[in-house]
Amino acid sequence: EGSFRMAEKARCPIIPVSINNSRGIWEDHMPFMKKTHVIIEFGKPIHLDTLSKEDRKFLGAYVSAEIKRMYDHNKTLI
Repeated sequence: EGSFRMAEKARCPIIPVSINNSRGIWEDHMPFMKKTHVIIEFGKPIHLDTLSKEDRKFLGAYVSAEIKRMYDHNKTLI
């Protein structure tokens, strides 16, 4: 929540980012690195001044839900 407060004070948009299948590089077969397909998606900027008061109050949950939506969509592509 603290980083979102900094973005709000600076009046910067928040860019949600989803990364799928990154564990396929290292974690699935340590200590060796493996070539794999990774999907990185940058979501639409979230401008805080356009959000409702309720969404701004629970900004962490709002951004998390957007990232989860992108993650779930991209999971089907791997």
